[in-house]
Amino acid sequence: MDNSDVRRPNLVDKSLGIPGPRPIWFVLPEGAGGTDAGLVSDDRTGSPDRRSGGRKVDEAEVTGAAAAGPSLLGSVAGVEVQYGSFGRFRVRRICSGSSMPKLSAGLLLYRRSGDDIQVLVAHPGGPIWSRRDAGAWSLPKGAANEREDLLDAARREFEEETGYRPPDANPIDLGEVRMRSGKVVHAWGVEGDLDPARIQSMTVEVEWPPKSGRRITVPEIDRVLWADPAEARRRLNPAQSAFVDRLLQALARA
Repeated sequence: MDNSDVRRPNLVDKSLGIPGPRPIWFVLPEGAGGTDAGLVSDDRTGSPDRRSGGRKVDEAEVTGAAAAGPSLLGSVAGVEVQYGSFGRFRVRRICSGSSMPKLSAGLLLYRRSGDDIQVLVAHPGGPIWSRRDAGAWSLPKGAANEREDLLDAARREFEEETGYRPPDANPIDLGEVRMRSGKVVHAWGVEGDLDPARIQSMTVEVEWPPKSGRRITVPEIDRVLWADPAEARRRLNPAQSAFVDRLLQALARA
């Protein structure tokens, strides 16, 4: 029977890599996964607990039960994922449909301390993040509203999350980074100062414990600190740490 016109389901192709004249293939349903193999983990696909660069941090609105967090084969629905891990094999997954990545905007506040530079990093609030440190911090940032200028969004989010109006100093465009979840963050460096002990972050409601139906109110940011570049890189989400290097390069050229 001719099966050329039979529509195939959206599946994931994987080659076993066995030598021979014809490779052997098998398929997995899209979204299949399971536990991470660990030994094959790396900076692209590694288990969050075993990544050499530190644990991935998702946006603050992701709450409990990994409901919107990335699976080991990918991230939230609709986001294209290039690589994942399944057992000891590599999987290339192509999601059906296409969608624009989620876009956030933020400010990397910096100040001069003699000949040195310090940057402001923020720790997300809530029980999910309470015991996480290295790789868990972020720039004050958030999603832009529809048709909102990205720099305006970054300034608005900074004020909402710290309670401080951002400085009017000329911003340094630090470009974009793509987080492992597929979200894109655009940042600007701005020179200024603030007292970390006096921040007042806006609050959000989250379900806690997960799937309990109980909701609690938590701050979007529970604390901020001034850090030298090396300490900032250690604390920041691995993708966002690139903003520190770009800021230093821009200041060196000025």
